[in-house]
Formats: sequence, C-alpha cells, structure tokens
Amino acid sequence: VDLAVDYLYLDEPDLLYQPIGEVRLAVIGRQGHPAFRDGLDKHAYQAAQHVSILPRAGRGSPLEIVLGSAKVRRQVQLQVPHYVTIPVIVASTELLGTVPLHLARAFERHYGFEVAELPFEMPAIQISLIWHRQQQHAPALRWLREQIAQVFQHLGHP
Repeated sequence: VDLAVDYLYLDEPDLLYQPIGEVRLAVIGRQGHPAFRDGLDKHAYQAAQHVSILPRAGRGSPLEIVLGSAKVRRQVQLQVPHYVTIPVIVASTELLGTVPLHLARAFERHYGFEVAELPFEMPAIQISLIWHRQQQHAPALRWLREQIAQVFQHLGHP
C-alpha cells in the first residue's frame, strides 16, 4: 500500500501520518422509524436493531470504543464491510446505522431517512493520510497527498 486514508493509528515507526480532518458520526434510520419519534435518546438507540461495519484487524472502531466506555450496547443484526452500504440498508429496513455525518447528509436527500446526533458524547474522529517512511519523498505520492488534503479542506473537514 502506497497511501492510506484512515482513522487507525498503528504504533509502527516506519509509518508516517498527516492529519487531514475530523469526522463526526450520526445515526440514520428509515423515514418514520419509531426510534426517532420523540428525538433519538440512548434508550431508543439501545433498544433498536443496528447495521454496523465489520471490525478490522482485531481492533474496535472508534464508535465501539466509546460505546464500551459509555456502557451503551447495540443490538447489531448485520455487519457490512463499508459505511457506504449502510444508507441503502437502513432506508428500507427497521435497522439503524451509525455513519459519518457527511455521508448521512450526502445520502439523506436521495433516501429520505432520518438523521440524528448520537445520543451520547463522542469526540470527532481524526482522519489521517498514512504512508511508509520510504515513500516520504516520492514526487507522485507527495502530489497525491497534497491533492487529498486539499479535497478534505474543500469538503469542510478542517
């Protein structure tokens, strides 16, 4: 892998990181889902069934870490490999999904689902460019890193 865009931090001295933005999470569900009726609270979040992304490399996602420390439990009924499949699933099922807010907003108009803030405290997730130290001065990869960082800035991810 020449370059990755991710939230993971690996304690590996040969990897270099450039923070490019932060992502906030939101909860989505089909239009009229009962969990959103009186405003999504922690009880409704825990009582609902969820679709979630698969854990990677034996690590919990930032959401799973916060859920554990906040003693919030989800009833995960389905796991998928990527966030982008979650809006399609929740739009026509009883499942809730927790996705990056910008993804929820991008799909909200097309699928007409409900969007709510998480019903518990969760800090923004830092997203970084990650590359191997040997690639630090490669001109093409330096250019690519600059382009990706500019896109994130343009999209409003400070």
